[in-house]
Amino acid sequence: LIHSGPLPQPLLDGARAVPFLRANAAEFSIDPARVAGGGFSAGGLIALWLACHDDLADPASKDLLARQSTRLVCAAVSDAPTNLHAAEVYDWFNVPILKEFPSTKLCFEIQSLDELNQPRVIKLARESSPIHHVTSDDPPIYMSYRRALLPVTERTGPFTWVHHPMFGVKMRESLKTAGIESVLHYRHSEPPTQYRDGVDFVAQKLGVKKADPTPVQP
Repeated sequence: LIHSGPLPQPLLDGARAVPFLRANAAEFSIDPARVAGGGFSAGGLIALWLACHDDLADPASKDLLARQSTRLVCAAVSDAPTNLHAAEVYDWFNVPILKEFPSTKLCFEIQSLDELNQPRVIKLARESSPIHHVTSDDPPIYMSYRRALLPVTERTGPFTWVHHPMFGVKMRESLKTAGIESVLHYRHSEPPTQYRDGVDFVAQKLGVKKADPTPVQP
């Protein structure tokens, strides 16, 4: 699912990037209190993980970056998987197994899909899943998926099921239970009325006034 090495390193890399921005806010001319996250597919998973995970800042650290907050004001993602716990995902789709995603073995450092049921792997999968970190103090979330909410079978291709809107449906349920504002849009679903898209969502949450679109010349 993630190509930069075994989990949880890609997530921790993301958690390092946010403090880097905050520590260098003056150089980048940004407000360190207004940092949002976003991404597509694995990038979206990382953004959601940061949005939902407890703050990883260590105020007592001698490392300037480690002292910075990793929390986000909001997140807007596209085609993001929200759960890496295989058994739970199989249950969501009502299938005994799904076609292997190319980087699954790399992510979990396993040799076969049978190892996905090992306690070490399950623990790592849940720790790496945004949906298992949802709490009532999380920021608002916008999720979009390019595909329709269609059935998934054992024959469904890996790039189809891993970007399936079911991940958004289940994430939205968890966010709703926690009392967190969330927006979900996928093909053939009712479009949101308050936000034009994920960019508009982030702009509103950050208090950014967007200029009117440039008129198209005839």
